[in-house]
Amino acid sequence: MTISVFDKFDNAALKEYLDVCSLFCKLDIDHAGRLALNAIRYYKGNKYERKYQRLLYELETRWYASLESNKPDYSIYNDIAYLSDIWACWNVYSRKYLLNINSGKSLAYRDSHNNWSKYKSIVEDIGIIKSVVDLGCGFGYTTAGLKELFTGARVYGTNIKDSTQYKIASYFGNNYGFSLVPDIYSLGTSIDLVFASEYFEHIINATEHLIEIIDILKPKYFITANAFTAKSMGHFYRYKYNGTYYDGKTTSRLFNKVLRTNGYEKVHTNLWNSRPAYWKKK
Repeated sequence: MTISVFDKFDNAALKEYLDVCSLFCKLDIDHAGRLALNAIRYYKGNKYERKYQRLLYELETRWYASLESNKPDYSIYNDIAYLSDIWACWNVYSRKYLLNINSGKSLAYRDSHNNWSKYKSIVEDIGIIKSVVDLGCGFGYTTAGLKELFTGARVYGTNIKDSTQYKIASYFGNNYGFSLVPDIYSLGTSIDLVFASEYFEHIINATEHLIEIIDILKPKYFITANAFTAKSMGHFYRYKYNGTYYDGKTTSRLFNKVLRTNGYEKVHTNLWNSRPAYWKKK
């Protein structure tokens, strides 16, 4: 029996993950493990850790230097050190988001006295659906988690075709029952739920891409965790929309406006800072 992906976040699970990575690329497992653990401490608030994990610090520096010259260096995604970083993101962010949406207290409803007292989870509110896509699925544990939460649904993850991440995610897809596709155009069908954890901030025209997703996939639900104002590898200082550049804060407002304009409403949740945000078609 396959162990739940939600139980895979400790040192043993990290070693297992890196062993799989080593099937598809040359990797110093011990060094990659230390790098991943340092990244976890950094994402949990120890900002000094980045200076002591040279490879990830250099990748971040290289990325932002490329933005200064208006030539985004997307090769950072192919760097072996990035595999350690995406493990840390699973450990600190996306695993937590999935647990949040499955929490029985993630949604609150008013009783007859107008008090917030009736609870159920976002997963329960969505109910039985036929299809889910995890945009920018990394190595695939988040996608596997979605397959656990929505057992009867077809679950897809998107990633760059022929990349190391794609190969690793395909491996895990075979184990956990989800499919890999290179982009939204390859799905060939409408999708009930779009899940995007730390995805849109890696796209310079994030809001236009959102419109494209709505037009092509016609989702009933969005679950998003955006960080347009956060500094991190692959994030932009500013984002382009209709030929104009906007800072992260304005981009976040434009993003939400597009969802509302296209008939989605943001559902009130009990999640801290609304992460992830839950939107559904009216």
